[in-house]
Amino acid sequence: MLRIVAFYRLKPSVSMDEYWKWSVETDQPITAAQPGVRKFEAYQVTHSGEGLHHYDVMEDIEVDSWEAWEKVAKMPAMKKVAEEWPLYCDASSVLIARLQKIE
Repeated sequence: MLRIVAFYRLKPSVSMDEYWKWSVETDQPITAAQPGVRKFEAYQVTHSGEGLHHYDVMEDIEVDSWEAWEKVAKMPAMKKVAEEWPLYCDASSVLIARLQKIE
């Protein structure tokens, strides 16, 4: 299992309410239902700093593997998410971390 954490900002023209509605109605149900995705949760970041270190959203994703996640992104069922995500989110702000639990 692999945990992926993604941070990003919304576009200045997008309110958190607009994003929240889209996330709950579109992004979360579609992404969480894909093969290889064990968990997909989105969180509003209420404080993260300023400037380049400011983020609006954090996604916590558990997948079978990085390869499985790459396949998910290319699945036909993800087309709607892939087309609509850029309407809400600033792609230049994305920070993705792959996490390995220290045990």
